[in-house]
Amino acid sequence: MSKHVSGPWQVSTLRPSGAFYIQNQQGYMIAKIDPLFAYKPRHEANARLIALAPAMLDAIKRATPWIGKMIADGGHLNAVAPNDAVGALQQLDAILKEAGIYK
Repeated sequence: MSKHVSGPWQVSTLRPSGAFYIQNQQGYMIAKIDPLFAYKPRHEANARLIALAPAMLDAIKRATPWIGKMIADGGHLNAVAPNDAVGALQQLDAILKEAGIYK
């Protein structure tokens, strides 16, 4: 398995076709969503969700060790509070809300 292109990723549009391109900051194209016949809001929403993949992966990587420890400990951490996991999940929540993925 190859390594993914590092983020952050961004969405840009190509007019007049209306295609959405997901690119990294150096302009490397990650993906293209082409509406083919007509613009639909879901095409832009899908492009924005794809562009958030690096940030979501980072948040999941940060939260996973703490979630695993909480599960193994029956939901309680005696000595260590999972502040990093909570912060990562809050960051993910804010990213998704800002992108309009959900409210």
